[in-house]
Amino acid sequence: DQEDAGDSVKKEYQDIVQEHEIAKTHQHVSLTELWTKREHSVIRRGMILGCSLWAISQLAGINTIMYYGASIVRSTGIEGGRSFDIWITVPLMSMQLVGIICCYKTIDTTGRRATLLMSMGMVSVGLFLIGLGFMLESGYLTVFAMCFYLFSFGLGLSTMPYTMNSEIYPMEYRGKCVAQSTAVFWVVNFFVSLTFLTLARILGHHNTFFLYTTIVVASSLYFYHEMPETTGLSLNEIQELLAQDESMSVASVRSLGKDATWKDSMDYGSVKNVDSSLDDESDTCSESSPERQGLIVV
Repeated sequence: DQEDAGDSVKKEYQDIVQEHEIAKTHQHVSLTELWTKREHSVIRRGMILGCSLWAISQLAGINTIMYYGASIVRSTGIEGGRSFDIWITVPLMSMQLVGIICCYKTIDTTGRRATLLMSMGMVSVGLFLIGLGFMLESGYLTVFAMCFYLFSFGLGLSTMPYTMNSEIYPMEYRGKCVAQSTAVFWVVNFFVSLTFLTLARILGHHNTFFLYTTIVVASSLYFYHEMPETTGLSLNEIQELLAQDESMSVASVRSLGKDATWKDSMDYGSVKNVDSSLDDESDTCSESSPERQGLIVV
């Protein structure tokens, strides 16, 4: 097992080095070109997925709890002294930390996609219970629901945007794409924080959280159809996976050939796997050669 793990790490390292060499020779491409030019459709799919993950993590209402948690609890009728805000905020925030620790223990065994969908399902339940607590004017139900919501959010929806955005972009575009998705995170963060009190005043607290519930449920359907499972795949395999028109299993991706890169599918449009039993002489081919990649360019 240790030998297999060592081979896997070595292969991953070689893939990263190869991507780095490609990145050094790649021409400058602006974000506008990545969004508009047809040849960058694979990169565009990754950008939509990465930006959507960050946007939904904020539209789930996390920062309404983080910023206004104590005020929300007080609005349920639970009162306390001067230190109440601190004492109620600490256990609430601790629940998210517990969720993140659990995610750390399970993300590679359960899988990225499964972890995200499970987290979003639980977050939806938590948001619905918060709204129900306000509707029933039950302070204790609301506090319990907030704790459950924060744990559920930490279980996947808080961590998966970081994980996926570090994996789904090729090296030559990774800086631009990650910066863009991070900008989306802060813009949506600002929007949700700015509108929460207004929505609570116009719709009421219960309807505001029901609105967040609806957003998360609808987003779960999107990620169910659009987010591939990337656990156990190398960076090049993830790029090949995103180049497919529909979701594929890990075994199916590996059957296409581990050396198929995002750049190949992006620049040449169609890539077919050929017999992987290349002799040692093929290893002396240039980095950009189809024989070196084990691919036929169509």
